[in-house]
Parts: sequence; structure tokens; C-alpha cells
Amino acid sequence: MPIIKEKDLNWEQVSDKLRIKYLLKQYMLAKGAADVGIANWPMGEAGKVHIHENQDEVYIVLKGKGKVIFNGETYIVEPGDMMHAVSGDLHATVEGLSEGGVDLFYALLPVEHKDK
Repeated sequence: MPIIKEKDLNWEQVSDKLRIKYLLKQYMLAKGAADVGIANWPMGEAGKVHIHENQDEVYIVLKGKGKVIFNGETYIVEPGDMMHAVSGDLHATVEGLSEGGVDLFYALLPVEHKDK
């Protein structure tokens, strides 16, 4: 198993607000592709509320504080906090609250709905 050193990875600007260091990008699993990485949302306005139809998403805050929305409720998150958005859950990191923004470990994992 290879060791991936975060310090050796470069930030990719994936939108005007979001930078990602991909640890795994489109890594194929039995049910589809997974993305795993470190996301940085800057201080101030960040992402928009969204859903993933066929993916679960797990976030763990590594550094900084942020404001997130999860199924209509607003929360303040800080290092060590985790959020698990099941496929279909409305969620977003809507604001970075710390200088330097908020860094999140995330995993976007393919899932199969039980009703399909």
C-alpha cells in the first residue's frame, strides 16, 4: 500500500472558492468511483447547498472553523468534528470562519440505493 504524503500534494483550484488536495481521485471501487482529499474553503462565503444522488460524503474538520448546513440546520464545526451526508441529504460548507479558511478531510463514496 503506498503512503500518500499530504505535504507532497499540490492544491487544485476546483472553483472560485474551493481548493482540493486529492488523495484519491476517481478511485474505482466495486460500486463506482471515490474521491478522497483535503478541501480548503476560504474565510467568508463558501459553497452552496447541494445533494449527491448516488454518493455518501464524510467530512472531518482538520483546521479552522466553518459554518455548515445539514438538512436545513446550521452548525458551527471545528477541528475533530465530523459530518456524514447520506446520499440525498442537503448539505454544504457555507462559510469559512477562520483566517486561512477551514480545511476538511473528505471522502465522497459511491453507494447503491436499497430500493434499486
